[in-house]
Amino acid sequence: MVEATKTQSDGHDVTGALGGISPESQSEVIHDDGSKALNSVFRTEFDSGADAREVAAYAATQRTPAPIETTFPAEISINSLQDFAPAPLLALAESVNWRTNPSRSKHYQIFDLITWLGNHGTKLLMQGILDIGPEGSGMLRYPRYSFMPLPEDLFVPSFIIRKLNLRSGQSLSCLAKAPKEKEKYASVERILEIEGMPADQWVAPTPFDKLTALFPSERIILETPKDPSVTARVVDLVAP
Repeated sequence: MVEATKTQSDGHDVTGALGGISPESQSEVIHDDGSKALNSVFRTEFDSGADAREVAAYAATQRTPAPIETTFPAEISINSLQDFAPAPLLALAESVNWRTNPSRSKHYQIFDLITWLGNHGTKLLMQGILDIGPEGSGMLRYPRYSFMPLPEDLFVPSFIIRKLNLRSGQSLSCLAKAPKEKEKYASVERILEIEGMPADQWVAPTPFDKLTALFPSERIILETPKDPSVTARVVDLVAP
């Protein structure tokens, strides 16, 4: 048996520190190095008569909690996010494990959120009005904000505009893809509807300048017997 007055090689007396521990525990601690002394005390105390339920409870506190699996929505409309108040928007961000920056405006928070969702497989839907720039590409903007430039606007590539013969002012429903690194805007991946018509059935209208004018083939009399009017009579006389 090791005497209780035995000291470690560094010269410190361990008798006082081991006063409340059984001789078996003292022997184990004295013969172990200083870095493992505390673990030896806990192990010895559990082995020397602690209740099994207490040991199980202690072990449970040392377990790392399992990570919570995040469920992302299958699709979401950017237009619907604009209807959200700050509190529901924050709740949605927390439900998909995204931390919003409270110092950013609501529109930038929407942009951050759709970027996070789009990169995790959520389909992004958007409806807006096409605004074509001088370079040939365009942006999809929102009438509710008077077509002002916003972070969540969609970029429309020029090849899509040329392929479908699109013009400024047309209403489009699109499937968007999240912006990649260093991209400023989300972009259109596929156009679903044009002016409420499916894109695969859309036929571009003839430009107004190329329409054929139709002249009247018979006279239209504005004055009627049931409701005689001096104005209609004068128009019939001056401009028949």
